[in-house]
Amino acid sequence: MNKQYSFEFDAMGYGRKTSFEDMMGTTGKDKIMILTKKGKMLFFDEKDLRPMGENSKGIKLINLKKGDSVACCSIIDETLDSTQKLLLITKNGYGKRVDISNIKIQKRGGVGISVIDILKITGELVCASIIGEWGNVIVTSSKDNKIKIPIGGIPTLSFATNGCRLMILEKEEKVKSISKQI
Repeated sequence: MNKQYSFEFDAMGYGRKTSFEDMMGTTGKDKIMILTKKGKMLFFDEKDLRPMGENSKGIKLINLKKGDSVACCSIIDETLDSTQKLLLITKNGYGKRVDISNIKIQKRGGVGISVIDILKITGELVCASIIGEWGNVIVTSSKDNKIKIPIGGIPTLSFATNGCRLMILEKEEKVKSISKQI
């Protein structure tokens, strides 16, 4: 009989339980992208990180403003090409694609750059993903409603915009997640 084991541990010494699903592996040549709920993004080289012991509390990756928190983190490998874009989706169903070839590499510990305008109508940033030029994106709401959107139908806009409405939501319904369909 196969048994599946799962356990949590206090990885950083802060009392927050972490599971293996929360961890990401890197190659040593990757870039790391951190996005906050208020629309800030920090894009830095993995070489800015240093190995630490298991009892260490880690290092500061992004300087968060009051009321902000990390929405997502991604590892970007060195094979990233200029046709790929960053897809951003807010909790009220707004979204856009951003050309990531225009994003400059920063140092860790900064406040980041604003990649999407967060307004009351858009809601906070929920999801972000690196996508190509073809395929579909499936947006799922808190009531498990889903919409499939062709990637080409999502506009590529500049950083200083809030995007366009991708999903019409009912009252009290919010965007929960996105997934790529190739």
